[in-house]
Amino acid sequence: MEEHDKRFWRNMTFAQLRNRRVRVSAYGGDMILEFRLTPGIGHTLGARQYTVNGFDIGELFHEGHDGFMELTRQKAPVSIKLLPDEPEYKIIEDITGVQPGDVFVQTNGNKYPVQEITDDGHCLVLIDSNTYRIDDDAFDHALRPAPARIPDRPGLWEDKSDGLYTVWKNGQELWIMQIRESDGRWMNGPALLIGKTGENVNDSTTKDLSSKAPFRFHDEEL
Repeated sequence: MEEHDKRFWRNMTFAQLRNRRVRVSAYGGDMILEFRLTPGIGHTLGARQYTVNGFDIGELFHEGHDGFMELTRQKAPVSIKLLPDEPEYKIIEDITGVQPGDVFVQTNGNKYPVQEITDDGHCLVLIDSNTYRIDDDAFDHALRPAPARIPDRPGLWEDKSDGLYTVWKNGQELWIMQIRESDGRWMNGPALLIGKTGENVNDSTTKDLSSKAPFRFHDEEL
């Protein structure tokens, strides 16, 4: 791994790193913690609990003079890995409702992505790059990734990096425009058609907004 990959925070701003999940290892791997970075005083990020299992975390990162994050001095050497965001899932309890793209969860807890449903209704799953038919008796439930939330009503919305958008209705049409970048600079972005009332959202807009999702309504708790 390259040195700049190990110090990922030096390429990330406060807005980009806020609410991301990290794995922190200390004491030669004897202590491993996973948590979501939450804001502290000023532009600092760390664990919500000041002490976790006897290991004092508190503030983990602070904003440097160049606008990128710096590692705050810890009481012991730490190794930090940035984890991918976990998508939210809908639980499918009826095997007849399983679809390709779902995650098949066995009764023993093993999870396999569903590749195909056979004509007679059986699930074909991917295991070690190979596709296998899995026995129905092994089914406990399935997980279906929930679609990323995008704005669906008028008002102010924030994306995952704290960019700000205004959403308004024009007749039966719902439109969106970005008015503030994630670094706080104000702007007037292009107006994009989200869709019409009672119809599916515009495909091109969905693709553009999904990369910035999940969105949250500005009045909701952050």
